[in-house]
Amino acid sequence: MMARNSDPCLQFLIRLGEVGADDLPLEEQLAVFARLSARLAGVDGCTVLRWNREADTVEVLADYVSPDVDSPFAGVDQRGSAYPLADYPLTARVLTESTPVVFGVTDAHIAQTERSLLEAFRWQDVLQIPIRVRQKTLGVVKFFLARGSSTQFTADLIGLASALAVQAGLLLENAGLVAEGEEGRLHAEALQVIGRALASELDYQRIVRNVAEFAYRLTGPQFVFVAVPDGEDKDSLRVVAAIGRNELDGSLVNIDDIPPPFLHQRGVQEAVSKARPVVIPDALAEMDRVDTGPLGLRWQSMAAAPLLAHNQLVGVLAAYAAQPHFFTASDVSTLMSLASQAAVAIQNARLFAELAEQREALWQMSLRLVHAQEEERRRISRELHDELGQALTALKINLDLARRAMPDDAPPRLVRSVQEAAALAVQTLNVARDMSLALHPAMLDDLGLVAALRWEIDRYEQRTGQSVSLEIDLDESAVGPELAITAYRIISEALTNAARHAQADTVAVSLTQTGRGLEIVVQDDGVGFDAARWLASPEERRSLGLLGMRERAVLLGGQVDIISSPGRGTRIEAFLPLQQKR
Repeated sequence: MMARNSDPCLQFLIRLGEVGADDLPLEEQLAVFARLSARLAGVDGCTVLRWNREADTVEVLADYVSPDVDSPFAGVDQRGSAYPLADYPLTARVLTESTPVVFGVTDAHIAQTERSLLEAFRWQDVLQIPIRVRQKTLGVVKFFLARGSSTQFTADLIGLASALAVQAGLLLENAGLVAEGEEGRLHAEALQVIGRALASELDYQRIVRNVAEFAYRLTGPQFVFVAVPDGEDKDSLRVVAAIGRNELDGSLVNIDDIPPPFLHQRGVQEAVSKARPVVIPDALAEMDRVDTGPLGLRWQSMAAAPLLAHNQLVGVLAAYAAQPHFFTASDVSTLMSLASQAAVAIQNARLFAELAEQREALWQMSLRLVHAQEEERRRISRELHDELGQALTALKINLDLARRAMPDDAPPRLVRSVQEAAALAVQTLNVARDMSLALHPAMLDDLGLVAALRWEIDRYEQRTGQSVSLEIDLDESAVGPELAITAYRIISEALTNAARHAQADTVAVSLTQTGRGLEIVVQDDGVGFDAARWLASPEERRSLGLLGMRERAVLLGGQVDIISSPGRGTRIEAFLPLQQKR
């Protein structure tokens, strides 16, 4: 009936990774990158520039301006435009110092050319982030805020922009812009392959296994492993993926075959501590060979590359060969690139895992809160019915007895007061019963969902004079208590909205069980309203009660949609899965 929406932030992260794996020209890849990055960062524009060191200029590779921005250059293709760095000292500083820079159009220290450019585009503030690949600065990504924007370049936003600049660097590297000669071409092709494998992968274990496998296939050593910090101590490592062949019997190498001495060997430790690639061409000559005894993992040369994301150590990729001088410059370059790809992918996977854990915790907490609210409703409902109801009934009986016990010559004013008190007791008793039923219908617990809905609709028809049709196709044995109360609340709230706002003559309610869950439809023939405007207004949503209906449905893995337009009635659709989903 309806599909659930995925989290937008994760969608952007996945799509940004997929851009580099798509078989698109670089300019199209960067155009998608600029648009998605601006939307993800919540800014009004994004430009990607490449640094031409020989000409000392920057060239626009991609440019995006939000259609919501009132700029004379909105929609104008700026690609190919070149700007001399001598006229833009802050951009030059970003490139030469490899550091982010934030400035605004009103800042006194900026050059006139930079100020004029901002004024022409009607930008208010700009954030410039260097694009770096393998310790080399290739260009800069600029993020812009339009005049009047309430957004600020906070530390969190600068961190996000830096992560996006890493993605830009991967796109440039994958396109072969930093490759040199035939080795560079093969290196770029390898990056395309690994990019496809890692682009949309969010499973941590599959990522590290893929990285080890690609390193093994591309460089051809005896064995490869990936190790990550064991806890907070980056000096303590643990192997999370390994692949290769045992020299003694030809068996496959696995994680348990990598002994602790390998993690303390100089090449691995230096790659970790100095955050740079390390090559040991001949371990015998350097007296640095690891004694593995009968394990069959004897080696004579190795290469290791750190996995760095935003200057933070994520892990280390290490390859070992039985021959001396095995690893070429191209092999080391490949390991570095794989490490760079892996670090970003691992960070995204960890972000995804953290979000999943936070969502699970929030889901559990929300479910407990709703359950506690429902229990409190049930308790108050029972007290209203049992305690207050019985007290008001006793009061009514006593007042009736008092009235009958009065002599015929009792003062009329006294008689009238007793009669009015008895009527007030009856009125209060009815109000208490209505409140008790609204808080929690006891019939739902006693007789089930179908009986409770029929009773609710009978009361609705008597109260409003509207005609309600009810269609139910349901196996109640498959509907648990939480699902039943949620379905009941959604239908009850939808009927309340129809009574208050619809001015309808008839209302149709259907509850259908499918193989996946319950489908609910409540439709009236009333005046309708502008659903698009309503969806844009949080206050309007609260006033119609849809916020509560949606929250209840989402907690069970379902959703609620509203379809309406002026003069054409209103239709509320809900889906509740039989099996609860986060």
